[in-house]
Amino acid sequence: MKAKLLAVLFALILGSTSFVQAQSPELFLAARSNDVKLAQSLIDRKIDVNQKDDRGYTALILATYNQSPAVAELLLKHGASTEIGDSMGRTALMGASFQGDEKCVELLLDNGANVNATDANGATSLMYAVQFGRKSVIKILVARKADPTTKDKRGFDAFYLAQQQDDPEILALLRAPATSD
Repeated sequence: MKAKLLAVLFALILGSTSFVQAQSPELFLAARSNDVKLAQSLIDRKIDVNQKDDRGYTALILATYNQSPAVAELLLKHGASTEIGDSMGRTALMGASFQGDEKCVELLLDNGANVNATDANGATSLMYAVQFGRKSVIKILVARKADPTTKDKRGFDAFYLAQQQDDPEILALLRAPATSD
């Protein structure tokens, strides 16, 4: 009986290794450079699309931060999570919002990214867009129901950050009624 149990356990262990996904630093290079061909070849080799590099970034975070929408789309198609954050909890949507990349912002939101997710400091994607004056992204985020009243750990919300920018257009965008696309 013991021998049968050990044989079954051994078979399960051997069989489960086919489900383990590989790690590869090349995926991060593909994400940074929008190299779809390299990314696809790695995915074909069953690479883990949600792996993190030594700084805690996923390939999706790097793709959206580096304005690599084709790789971001490929990663999402193959199961990349929109909600995995870096070591500070910053998501791919936050990176795309910071950079002002409308295409990646739309892509992430269309693939279920949480528009109101917060990082370790309580900042949202909308706050990043406001702080860096990314008006086109602010418009998208507000239309997708980003909450401008969410407060970070300092007690600041997007309205306060917009007032610090002294840009009436940003304040007007935040006050615009949220509508669905």
